[in-house]
Amino acid sequence: MRHGPVGAAFLLLSAAPCLAQDAVGISTPVLSACIARVALEAPRTETDVTYGAIGLDGRPWLKIGDVDQKKAGSQKAALRAVGTGTWWTVDGKPVPLRFVCLIDHSGRAASMQANPQLPSEGNTLPPHSLITGTLTLAHAAPVPGGSELRVQLLDLAAPPPTAALAEQVVRTVQAGPIPFALRVAVGAPPPGRKLAISALVVQQGGGQLRLKQPRPLTEADLKSPVALTLE
Repeated sequence: MRHGPVGAAFLLLSAAPCLAQDAVGISTPVLSACIARVALEAPRTETDVTYGAIGLDGRPWLKIGDVDQKKAGSQKAALRAVGTGTWWTVDGKPVPLRFVCLIDHSGRAASMQANPQLPSEGNTLPPHSLITGTLTLAHAAPVPGGSELRVQLLDLAAPPPTAALAEQVVRTVQAGPIPFALRVAVGAPPPGRKLAISALVVQQGGGQLRLKQPRPLTEADLKSPVALTLE
């Protein structure tokens, strides 16, 4: 099974939200701008991987900085975002990734590159633990394809904006449950903290669905997938 670069797995989209828009549910709209720059694509050959969803990690893994205009070439980029994330194949297998996204002066993603991190190639991510799960709608209604899930792991004892220990934006191509994988840095949070997950789904056209309140986590939730349901 071959994993190609992002150009072989994704089609570029022409639209992305501006940085000035509301970033509710995430720490920065850069995540939405970057993930809106890609869409899942059918495999070109029988050996290509078909991805059904992509997730981009926010804090604490996302690094955003100014672009060196001398190195930017012909691309009119203002910001450079570098981070980690996850691809999910259509059969649900997670594949960790790294991405580089350039944001132009209008707040749109000028380019987006993502590559799988394969241990066999010597690529590793920083030490971390994962809180995984899926989000579904009540009454077994499928989440529409193309929806954007914004999910955060919250430390209920910490004041904003430090309450978000981890976050991810996920986009899927097909209707159904949306997977997520919150990457938590080793040593965070401190022992004894009360943790919860908040979730917001932004549908195509701008409609929003959210958990009425953050969903508290138990010790069992840290060891098995978390099931979130939106009313």
